[in-house]
Amino acid sequence: RWLRATITSFGGGSGYTVTATFQNAGQLVKGNYVEVGGRPVGKVKSIELASNAQARVKLTVGSALI
Repeated sequence: RWLRATITSFGGGSGYTVTATFQNAGQLVKGNYVEVGGRPVGKVKSIELASNAQARVKLTVGSALI
């Protein structure tokens, strides 16, 4: 499976937004935690269907966002 992501920094804080494209995002739900190594590091902000029929997912990541 392939993951394509774009990282966009915002504000002066410690967090950032990641936009990722997935072939299948059936298990993702807006508001779900983003985890790394079993530890929450952010949340799913939005899920949209891209023009190529893949899921475009925006994730907020950073300690200030939990």
